[in-house]
Amino acid sequence: MSGPEGEEKVVKSELRWALAAGAVVFIIFAAVLWAAITMRMNPPSNIEHADPATLHMQGEFTESNLGTTVEPDGRVTVRMVATQFAFVPNCLMVPQGREVTFRFVSPDVIHGILITGTNVNTMIVPGYVAQVHTVFRQSGDMLMPCHEFCGLGHSEMIARVQVVPADQFRPGPDGRAHCEGQTPLVNTAAPGVPAGDVDAGAQAQGPLVSGEPSPDPAQATQDAVAAAQPATGE
Repeated sequence: MSGPEGEEKVVKSELRWALAAGAVVFIIFAAVLWAAITMRMNPPSNIEHADPATLHMQGEFTESNLGTTVEPDGRVTVRMVATQFAFVPNCLMVPQGREVTFRFVSPDVIHGILITGTNVNTMIVPGYVAQVHTVFRQSGDMLMPCHEFCGLGHSEMIARVQVVPADQFRPGPDGRAHCEGQTPLVNTAAPGVPAGDVDAGAQAQGPLVSGEPSPDPAQATQDAVAAAQPATGE
């Protein structure tokens, strides 16, 4: 069809498609805005740097500071290190119905975390602090796997978040809260020395540190040879 009538129909058809496309864009924008306001799914508002080589030795992410802490102003903050191939600590106790701030760092490669049933879903990039806020509406144990491939042990990298009712959340005198049966992360001899960090002179025990001096490999070999030799009598 040609002529003025045909052109008018084409214009009307294009306007209908433009309105449909505009409606889709508006719906997507409204959904993002609603999620940002009601679920606090916001892009990072600040940039914090953390030196991967020294974060375990000094500052906020030393071993004794990791885990759940109730700050002096009442805020609940969780600090965690994601490292190949474990979360430290691997269990976190948090209260139900209160805002919790998660702060993550990585000393090695990029990791990713999510907590099932929540809006916590972020990447952890070496050199930066990843921060997420959330409120746990339900109590119970929730899984927190690493969802960014980080090496051969990636499939085993998973932690647990233990959400307890507010009346059962009882941090200690130091403001720290630990999962039931969990040993607090404390090492005054060599705080936060990563496993395998031979330059720091520490032998790994558990996911991060020991504080004991590393054995001398040459001496260990000599001892093994001496032990294997048969005893001789006079």
